[in-house]
Amino acid sequence: MKNLLISPPPLVKRHNQSRRKTFLNPILYYPFSIIKVNPKLVESLAEAINALAPDDYALFQSTLITKTIQKAEGICGGHARIRNTRIAVWTLISLTQQGMDEDALLHNFPGLTPFDLLAARAYYRANTGEIDALIVSHHSEDDWDV
Repeated sequence: MKNLLISPPPLVKRHNQSRRKTFLNPILYYPFSIIKVNPKLVESLAEAINALAPDDYALFQSTLITKTIQKAEGICGGHARIRNTRIAVWTLISLTQQGMDEDALLHNFPGLTPFDLLAARAYYRANTGEIDALIVSHHSEDDWDV
């Protein structure tokens, strides 16, 4: 399999009255369907993960969950989001609290996996106050223009 370097087109932004070129994130810019994964590599990784000692396996799971949730200034208001997407954790938790089940979330957010939802729930358990405050602030009737 040939490695392919994906170069997105430059995007020109204004920043403090100067012009500079920035580039779009290729993971966000290009659809997931063009990124090919080597099945043999995936199988090899799965075997290596299954061979881990229990303590190392727990560390692996914890690290993977931690890396699945990201925060970046300028994306989702800098709030917790699912890996390389613009899907905020508070959105998923709010929809869950309103009665949407996992299947409906996966159907409505096709780029997500069950593991992403697990990571969002784990983040929520560890940061309940942060996520609840975001949900309240986004659902406040004072902010509605009706």
